[in-house]
Amino acid sequence: MNRATQTRRSVSRHPALLLAASLVMASCGSEVTSAAGGDAGASVATGVPCEVARSLSQNCLSCHGASLARGVSNPLMTREQLLSPSSADPAQSYLQRAILRMRTSSANSMPPGAHLPEADIAPFEAWLAAGAPAATCSTDAGAVEVDASVTPGDDLPCAVQELLAAECTSCHSSPPRNGAEIPLLTRADLLAPSTAQPGMTVAQRAVVRMTDSAMMMPPGGTLPAARIQAFVDWVAAGTPGTRCDAPPVDPFAAPEQCTTMRTWTGGNRESQFMNPGQECISCHRRMRGPSYGFAGTLYASGHEPNNCNGGAPTVDAVIVEIRGADGRTLRLTPNAVGNFYTRSTVALPYTARVIVGARERRMNGPQMSGDCNSCHTQSGASEAPGRIVLP
Repeated sequence: MNRATQTRRSVSRHPALLLAASLVMASCGSEVTSAAGGDAGASVATGVPCEVARSLSQNCLSCHGASLARGVSNPLMTREQLLSPSSADPAQSYLQRAILRMRTSSANSMPPGAHLPEADIAPFEAWLAAGAPAATCSTDAGAVEVDASVTPGDDLPCAVQELLAAECTSCHSSPPRNGAEIPLLTRADLLAPSTAQPGMTVAQRAVVRMTDSAMMMPPGGTLPAARIQAFVDWVAAGTPGTRCDAPPVDPFAAPEQCTTMRTWTGGNRESQFMNPGQECISCHRRMRGPSYGFAGTLYASGHEPNNCNGGAPTVDAVIVEIRGADGRTLRLTPNAVGNFYTRSTVALPYTARVIVGARERRMNGPQMSGDCNSCHTQSGASEAPGRIVLP
């Protein structure tokens, strides 16, 4: 009997648990990116064994947490939520369906585009087989603290460090999260043998995935050739150790500050420069103001306060590009305080990036909300590290 058959039979013996699996599996995997105002809530599951809580925190709760993200409709924060009937198949609990989707290698796998290691799946199966009893686990044991803005090691070329910091390390951190299996922080990480492609290093495999639209990485879409050229050239040269004396600056390591030292003081007086940093769309909805499809504020550093004027201290043109699931693309230009907005919409989910000359910063994956500042708050919410910032 293969493992998939065993899992299905185990699930059928626990019909009340079938729903829980589908919730866990509906997990999803944001620099310019994730983003919503207010406290996102603790991303720690309750009422479950510690090992289950750890796996949920590391692989699922960035989308299925207190603040739902990436279009998911169900949280996976409690035992009760895991054991409730799955909306996809009411005969199964979310827990049961989650296990099935964790085990699949199809496009329906969860987390999307990732294959979880056995150590991350086994705790769910063991807990389910035991009848999914209520358990107590301390917050510290369940929480998995991950720095989404880890700066790569200084034994890498500057251009490679910058690419990894902007495009990769929000998932390929240490420990990895959002379904990623390995860190990509040091030259040693990149020189390690690829487990997915024997005979290749992780760096060589990364080049393949960055250039292949069928297995693209980052998952939000293939990067422009010019964006990855320095990485491709470095790998082609044999990935030599090259110390970078000026490592990339992590904008989210900056202190809380108003870089421009100018603030909006006009309250809710209607203006294109009003309330930078605040949730534009939800506020306009409450106050019956103009309706927008997308709106947000661009800043120079990651933790600027509300009403601080943003903006782009650069001579190059700044573009906020939004690309819908239908292929339609919107290109917005932030104004003098960093505000950008449009009444236009695109098919959801969408991806986004900020472009300044030859540099760019893109979201880590597709998003469902156009109210950008709702996640890109001063401290960051829903897995956003903070503000939308210049590349």
